[in-house]
This record gives sequence, C-alpha cells and structure tokens, in this order.
Amino acid sequence: MKSRWHAGLLLRVAIFYFTLTGVCQTVRAQSEVHFRLAHNTLVVVPVMAGKEGPFDFVLDTGANTSVVDPTIAAHVAMVEIDTVRQTTLAGIRTLTRGVLPALSVGAMHVENVEVVLKDLSEFRKFDSRIEGIAGQNFLAHFSYLVDYQKRVFRIEQDTEIRDAIGGDRVPLEAGENQMLVLLDAQSRNHAKLRLLLDSGANSIVLLRTAAQALELSPQAEEVATTSNGQIGLQTGRLHELLIGREKFHDLPVALPAAELSNIGDGLLPTNLFTALYINSREGFVVLNPRREKLSGSQR
Repeated sequence: MKSRWHAGLLLRVAIFYFTLTGVCQTVRAQSEVHFRLAHNTLVVVPVMAGKEGPFDFVLDTGANTSVVDPTIAAHVAMVEIDTVRQTTLAGIRTLTRGVLPALSVGAMHVENVEVVLKDLSEFRKFDSRIEGIAGQNFLAHFSYLVDYQKRVFRIEQDTEIRDAIGGDRVPLEAGENQMLVLLDAQSRNHAKLRLLLDSGANSIVLLRTAAQALELSPQAEEVATTSNGQIGLQTGRLHELLIGREKFHDLPVALPAAELSNIGDGLLPTNLFTALYINSREGFVVLNPRREKLSGSQR
C-alpha cells in the first residue's frame, strides 16, 4: 500500500512538473515574438484581429492609432464609427474610423481597439504581405524590448526586462498616444529638440522650425515613400546628436516642407539603435541596453 502511495505521488509530481514546464514554455513563447524587417526599417509581426488571422502588421511607435488595410477589413469584424481627418507629411486625408473586437501580438492583447481604414499599398511595395499597422493606441498598454540584431520583440510580463538590463533611462514625454524624447542636436547651431520615437521612420526627420534653429541647410532633394504615399523633401546632414549617453555624428536627415503640430520637432527612428527597451508604465526608454544580465532564452 505504501509503495502504491509513493508511486501515485511520484506520478502526480511528474504530471505537475511537465505541466508547469509546458506552461513556462508557452509563456516564454508568447512573450517573445520574432519579426522580420521590411525595407530595413519596418518591424513586421503576426497579429490576430479578434479570432481572425494571423495577419502581417507593422509595429509602429510613431503612429498614434492602428490601421487596417481595406483588403482585410471585411475579415476582421471591424465596426465602422465615423470618418476622421488625418494630417500627415503627405497631406490631409479623410479616413473611415472603426473598432476591432481585439488585437493580439503574442502575449499582448487589447480589446476594442480603435483603427482607421487606410490603403497600405505604398508599404506593400516594400513587403507585399503587410495588411495593417499596430500603433501606439495598442502598444502603449505594454512595456517591451525591440532587439534589431536578433529580430526579436520581447514583451514584458512584469518587470523582468527592466530588472535585467542596464543603461540610461531616458524620460519619455507621453501624451495622445505619442512618445517624445528630449535630445541635443548640433549643426551650425546647437538646439534642444523633442523628437517622436518612431519605429516606422527610416531616417531622422526635422521640421522647418527645428532646422532653422540649427541653421541646417538642405543639400539635396529626394522622394520618400510613406504609408500615406510619396512625398518630396529636402535632405541635409546633422553634425551631432546626443540622446542620454548615446552620441551620433554626421547623420542624414529629411527636411519636409509640411509642418505638423503633433510630432514635436520631428521623428527619431528606432533603428538607429541595435536594441531599445520601452517602459510604457513608468515612462522611459533605454537605448542600446546592456544585456549581460539577461539569462536563459533572453541571453
């Protein structure tokens, strides 16, 4: 009888152990999402829209709202609300606004997500599979690490990433689903700028007032492709950029003619860094975090 009891106990312990191991592996898998880069810039991940998907969405910290392409709108149970006017570098557009029952990326899950309906055919010139954009109205609910070297997007469950990394905590000025970073820039003049942290941008963008403050002269003209279409702009070179302890020299910058009131002094692309940790809960970003403290699958 005693041996049967021990055998039963061992069996229950074994079942518990393997069940716990499976749960831990599932949690780890959900908290780590592998992504691909489109056009060496856009972070593209699989997204569930309600119970449908996965669809290929761009994770865009510079977009204050999420976007659904018309090609999948009928499949994701979007409920239309009204129309909104959206001002971008490419001009002003009227877009249909609606609500999705939910959006999910790995362990990230948000219900009743507001989206706008927008043709993303310009993005599909870089990657034919892009069907939507997960913007700040989704991302701001979470803290996460974007590792460009390993192409991994790590979602924080508690404080495990924050506690494991080292580096300067640069404050984020958050508001209206935006993240603005204060930094020092140098051209002919020195100026303190507020740039929008943007994972959808492929170069620094400075608005006219910032360029004038720096006495930054345009050197050439180019055509850039955005999710809203192609825009003509001038380009120049920035002598120096200092963000926390991260310093850059001789950076190309885009100088659009359009003026926007909702992106500070311009855009700061996240792919300037090999990795960055965004803590939405406490309002800071760690640029190029030291990862020697990370262990296990996070190493």
